[in-house]
Amino acid sequence: MKKIISLTETELTKLISLVVEETLKKDKWGRDQYVDGKPNLWYGFEDKTKKWVQGPCNGLITNLLGIDSSDPCRKKLGLKTRSQMTSKEESSTYQPKTSKETPWPIQVNYYAPMDKKFPTGHIECRSLREPQYQMNANPIEMKYADILLGGKETKNFWNMPMTGKKIPDKPKTAKTVYVYLTDTEYIKFKKTTPVLNLKLGYKAGKLAQSVKSSGQAIQNYNVLTQNCADGVAKALGVQVEKWTKTEKVIVGRLSTISPILSLAGAAINEFFDTTLPVDVFNKIQKVYKGRITYSVK
Repeated sequence: MKKIISLTETELTKLISLVVEETLKKDKWGRDQYVDGKPNLWYGFEDKTKKWVQGPCNGLITNLLGIDSSDPCRKKLGLKTRSQMTSKEESSTYQPKTSKETPWPIQVNYYAPMDKKFPTGHIECRSLREPQYQMNANPIEMKYADILLGGKETKNFWNMPMTGKKIPDKPKTAKTVYVYLTDTEYIKFKKTTPVLNLKLGYKAGKLAQSVKSSGQAIQNYNVLTQNCADGVAKALGVQVEKWTKTEKVIVGRLSTISPILSLAGAAINEFFDTTLPVDVFNKIQKVYKGRITYSVK
């Protein structure tokens, strides 16, 4: 026997409201708070801590850039996933546990060999809190004599800006990590990096881009003795062995082609102690293990 339950208009209205609320789970900005039973996470700027944070859609307000504080997710601010964040936003949001002791994030970009822009491979780094301090060693002109034989008096060093109109903040062709330095380490980093005049921009005269100092990591560019990898290694205080696993593999592969090539490669490394970008990148990850984060693109 079926039972008939009679509800008043008020009770029916409450029931419908509860069903709708439970089904939709909307926040006050109209976004679903749950997706597949899990909180719908988003990224917003938290006014209290002045940091980008990840959290469910509630409770975050911001006065950033004059945006209406009643809605932190308006289109002007944008709903940012981690891959959409700038390097500065990402490094400040995803800090290691050591962040109190290591408050200085350094962005390191590594380009593997055969990259369209850097066919021989490349590595560069910059301070994210003070971006005028960076190490991005490049030759001013591609003169082979200067690149291979340049010495102390060779003015062939250009600290090329890491970002610009045609250079993305987080290049997709590079592997990017954030290294977090202590105050003492950061002081050394600043002393060894040429100061970039950001107002000049990428198109300014290359000779005018950097403020040189006697204590900076490298003074001139030489692909064998003072290249991009040497500059980054010295700026971040890491030392690479004279014979790395990578260099041994290269010499070994050359021997399968020609014993003469193998001997030549070994002699070049033995005499010039050439530093490879991949070796510096690997060493950085070992030295700064526990206070390094990886970028998501």
